[in-house]
Order: sequence, then structure tokens, then C-alpha cells
Amino acid sequence: MAKQTVVTAPEYTDLQGAATILSCDERTIRRLIADGKLKAYKLGTKAVRIRLTDLGAVLRPFGGGVA
Repeated sequence: MAKQTVVTAPEYTDLQGAATILSCDERTIRRLIADGKLKAYKLGTKAVRIRLTDLGAVLRPFGGGVA
């Protein structure tokens, strides 16, 4: 019987990936992290990873009659 490989979507992204997903600059992502508005995780001494589910938390609705 052949061994099956399960491919799953990544749960984390890096700063550049987060900036691409939110259509903003990497500096904006760094600012959100520094301000405590976006949670990030260190991987080693330099690498920063952001959980994809946390990216939606920084977005807030406006306009369209939303109070």
C-alpha cells in the first residue's frame, strides 16, 4: 500500500506574506505588531511569523451605515 501524503495550508506567514495578504507595506505590519494590534511570533532570533487567522483581527468595518 502506498504511503499517502497530506498537504495542508500553512497556518503562519512571514512579514512580507502578511503585507501581501493585507495589501499594505511591510512597515505597516511591523507597526501593527509594535503597537500590540497584531500578534506575532519569533522563530529563532530574527524570523517573525504571523498566524493567518490573526490577520483578520486587525481589519475593522467602516462606512456603509455601520455604526
